[in-house]
Amino acid sequence: AVEMRRREHVLRAGGNRDIASAGLAAPPRLLVVIDEFAAVIRGDERSRAVIIDIAQRGRSLGVHLVLATQRPAGSIPDDLRANLGACVCLRVNDRSDAVDVVGRPDAAEIPPSRPGRAMVRTPDGRYAAVQIAWVDPVADKAARRWAAPAHPVVPWLNPIASPLPPDAQRRSLIVAPPE
Repeated sequence: AVEMRRREHVLRAGGNRDIASAGLAAPPRLLVVIDEFAAVIRGDERSRAVIIDIAQRGRSLGVHLVLATQRPAGSIPDDLRANLGACVCLRVNDRSDAVDVVGRPDAAEIPPSRPGRAMVRTPDGRYAAVQIAWVDPVADKAARRWAAPAHPVVPWLNPIASPLPPDAQRRSLIVAPPE
């Protein structure tokens, strides 16, 4: 939420309404990856609200979500589903999981002998079978160096310094036995 507000402020200060209109003054795009998002949104209403907010406003601010879960059937709320762009479904065992993610059962029919094979539903409703590539460690390291921002923005504050000197901190942790 803090990063979303910061990006809105940066864009507004530059006279832009979204990241596309900001050109070179745009903040770098941010990819938020949430594994087992179904468990996250099921257990915490506040987390669910933040994820849905990012899905609704993130694209215009350059914040994109990658949501992953092993059992998607019934776990994607309608207000989140309405704001999803491309959906990717790797091989699944249950047809209902494939239908829930991409709208068709094809991903349940991918043979185990085809690791990395997936079905994709594009934002305009088209479907395609794709092969997810394996990247060797050397290429991965080079790509990370190339993509790393020179001066990343850290969206949280530094820890508060302790007002007590170290020896006083140690003494404060000693608990005397009851008399």
